[in-house]
Amino acid sequence: MIKEFRLTHELARNIAIAVINQLPVDSKHPLRIVIDEEKRSNRQNSLMWAMMTDLSNQVNWCGKKRPKETWKTLVGFQALKEIAEDDGKEFTAEYIQSLDKSTLLSVDVSTSKMNKKIFSKLIFVAQKFGAEEGVIFGDEAYEAIKLAEQYKDQLSKVA
Repeated sequence: MIKEFRLTHELARNIAIAVINQLPVDSKHPLRIVIDEEKRSNRQNSLMWAMMTDLSNQVNWCGKKRPKETWKTLVGFQALKEIAEDDGKEFTAEYIQSLDKSTLLSVDVSTSKMNKKIFSKLIFVAQKFGAEEGVIFGDEAYEAIKLAEQYKDQLSKVA
């Protein structure tokens, strides 16, 4: 059974601590405790796709229009790269051969498990790039930008 606690107030924190203090310590069969940030919501995901659609409809990249899925990969890669660099680390793409060895492929950048901090960075990367390319973002894209701004302040307090 999985226990999940959302630290939204002090009582929730105290309950989580009490539960942890009651857990058995067993070196042969240890329990795992995972602390992470919430993943983005379905609404946030929809807003991200609105931004990718605006980029797809308005920007030629490497000589042609690219599908929104390609924009998600491009922007997601850039967001992850900038986060790594902000932490003093290096982030590079991995390229592997196709199974028939005829083509070199980039390992896809997955956004499905991105937490809200990475989601926020992805939105800012898309916004900055779009501004440089003269993209006129729609209402949903602006909603994504406003949402990302909220997380930026909240998440800057987290180490």
